[in-house]
Order: sequence, then structure tokens, then C-alpha cells
Amino acid sequence: MDRSVWKKRLRRPNRLAFTAVLLACLFLGVAPAKGYSVLGHEALIDSAWEPYIVPLLLSRYPNATPAQLREAHAYAYGGCVIQDMGYYPFGNKFFSELTHYVRTGDFVEALLRDSRNINEYAFALGALSHYIADNTGHPLAVNISVPEMYPRLRAKYGDSVTYEENPTAHVMTEFSFDVVQITGAGYLPRTYYNFIGFKVPKALLGRAFQDTYGLKLRGLFFSEGLSLWFYKLSASEIIPDIGEILWRKRRKELYRVDPQIVTARFAYRLSRENYQKPRRSYGRFYRLEPWRWRWKAASKQANIQFVSRVFVLFVEVLPKVGPLRTLRFKPPTVEVQDRFIRGFDVTVARFEGDLSELRDHGVVLRDENLDTGKPVAAGSYFLADETYARLLNDLSKRHFQTITPGLRQAILVYYSNLEAPIATKDHPKKWKRALRELNALKSAAVQREIASH
Repeated sequence: MDRSVWKKRLRRPNRLAFTAVLLACLFLGVAPAKGYSVLGHEALIDSAWEPYIVPLLLSRYPNATPAQLREAHAYAYGGCVIQDMGYYPFGNKFFSELTHYVRTGDFVEALLRDSRNINEYAFALGALSHYIADNTGHPLAVNISVPEMYPRLRAKYGDSVTYEENPTAHVMTEFSFDVVQITGAGYLPRTYYNFIGFKVPKALLGRAFQDTYGLKLRGLFFSEGLSLWFYKLSASEIIPDIGEILWRKRRKELYRVDPQIVTARFAYRLSRENYQKPRRSYGRFYRLEPWRWRWKAASKQANIQFVSRVFVLFVEVLPKVGPLRTLRFKPPTVEVQDRFIRGFDVTVARFEGDLSELRDHGVVLRDENLDTGKPVAAGSYFLADETYARLLNDLSKRHFQTITPGLRQAILVYYSNLEAPIATKDHPKKWKRALRELNALKSAAVQREIASH
């Protein structure tokens, strides 16, 4: 057989292999993004894009063309869920635990400070939106909606349930709202979304992560490129497709909960008017791509939708135990939907305020626990205690050679009150190791100060 034929066959997508790999990864890491749903995070970008983000980008890059702004929009999408990348297939939860509990504001500030072009700056603004959405939306909407949807959790934890108290219920609540967002005219029409895209500046992410945590991003993942690829694929394709399929399958059930669900309940859903704005703004750049590109895009989308349908079929048939508990769909009540919308309105206002402040004189972001919206403090949150202990251990293995003054100060402040009920104390060996490493960190700081003089 001609060699060119073999090359074409090798390049041709194998739907069966493609499906098998993606299904395995989805079953291993089935949880959608923690915090506001994927579509909710993207909706925050869209709500602020024209009135706030574009003027901010143009104030810094006044010669940006419509095509460059379109590409920057894709990077803003990529940044708006980046703190959740560790929860996706082939990710590392430690990455997301760091960005949710340790120097959370400093990480976003590092992205803003280290950005070198319009795409990187747009990505940093996307990460800022995630920081604001999580530490605003969690306490105002998600944490108090969970016990309303799951009364047994209210009896155990009260009127507010945090992520660490029941991660599965949190993800189930958020994903159910994701499904509801597909209703009616639908959020983010596929033609518009495919036109914009979903991109991540790998170099900026690596620089900012190392500046903030003293660790190389490459060392956290089995394959950094593979992790980023699955992150982009899951957030931009798989999760929205699964949500759309579940909406169609559970439409009657949703109607029973809320007969008005197909009306424009969700004020932040991308309207037809907003959909038309890019056409006018981008002009000729909005024209359909050549037929060859459209055919490739359609083939890719067909593969993605095939995977999503097979996955949903398995979800429907298999018992909802283990990782599949995440997709045990329960329609959100009208009260929960309204609470999410009110929380989103507050989040939009805060995001727009921070963008205005950033444009005028810069923004200072507090290091808040993104699950609770409260300042990070030792002994107040189990996951934060565990994350700080692991970070201290990883830095100790490197003899604190990669630690920055800001990171050293953050760790010392966190452990300044050793009488606090720090969760690491429940594991005597880990706590002894942490105390030993903490003393080594203090000694290293003193030695460096002496050497500097």
C-alpha cells in the first residue's frame, strides 16, 4: 500500500480509541469545576467583556486589532477556570488546593504583574474573575444552597455547608445549576463559542506559579501539556455537552420543579443582542472560516458529542456510587436558582469594581480562602492546613532554595500561632515533621539575613 495512504490513516481520528481514552479519564476525574459552574465563570467574563475588559486591554495595548481582541477573549475564557485545572483529568489536586487556599490573591497579582502581552493580560483578568467569583459566590450562593437541596446535610452542618464538609454535594449542586443554564435559548451559542475559543498561556502560568509558590509547574503534573489539553477540552467541550444532554433527558423533571424554567430567568445568559455584538465589532474577522476548517471543526465536535453521549449513557445505567455520585442529577429548586442569580449579580458588581480599580491605580487582593470568602487562618479549614503542610514539606525537600521572601512570610504568618487547632496535629508524624521543617525555615531565613549583611 502507498506510504501516503498509511500516513493518512495514522492521522485519521480513531473514534473508538478517542472515546475509550476520554471515557476512562472522565470516570477517573468526573467532577466538574469546583465553585461556580464552568458556564457561570465564562458568563462573568462575557458580562464584563465589552464595558470593562476591552477598555482595560486597549488602555494598555492601544494598537490592538479586532482580531487580537478576539484572541484575547479566548485567553480570558482560559483564565476564568484556571484555578480549577487540578481537578480535571490528568491534573493534580495540589495545584488547585494551592490556588484556592494559599496566597490566592498573590497568585492572581503575579499573573497580572508577569503578563507580557495582551493575551497573557487577558488570561490574568480571567483568573481575577475566578478569584472574585469563588470568594463571593461560595458564601452568598453555593454554601447556603447545598443544605437546602440536601436537608440531611443541614441537620449535620447547619445552614451553610462548605466544600470540605461535603465535596460531592457541592459539585452536584453546582453541576445541576450548570444543566439549568442550558435551558431556553441556551447559554453561549455553539457558533459564538467555537468562534472565540479557549486558550492558556503556558509560559505565564509557569512563571506566576513559581513566583507565588516556589515550585515549578512542570513538576506537579505527569504531563503538563496533557493536563492543559484535558483542562481545555473538559471545560470548553465535554462538561457543556454533558450538561446539554442531561437537560434534554431531564426536561420533564425540571418542568415539574419550575414550570417557568424556559423563560429568561437567567439575566446573565448571553442574549442574542450580545451574540451580535462581536459580528459588528470584529467585522470581516467574523466571517465563516473556509470549508476545510469547518469540516475539521465539525468532525472534532462530532467526536466530542459522541463521547459525551456514551458517557451520559453509562451514567444513566450504572449505579450512582463512587465517582459517579457527582452526576446524580437533582434539579435545583426555584429558591436555589434565584439565590445563584442574586449571588452572580453581586459577583459581577464586584468584578467590575475591581476592574475599574485596576485601571485607575492597581488592585490589592487579599489572600482569602476561595471556598469560604474569609481570610486564610491556621486551624479554620482542614484543606488549607493540609495544603500548607504539604507545601512546607515540598519546599523543605528543596532546602528552601526556591522560596521567595513573600512566600516565607506567608508560611511563617500561617504558623505564627501553634496553639491553633491545626488539622495536621491529628497526624503526629506529619505534625512533628512540619515543626521540624518550620524551624529549618526560620533558621534558613536568619542565615540569609546574616549573609546579606
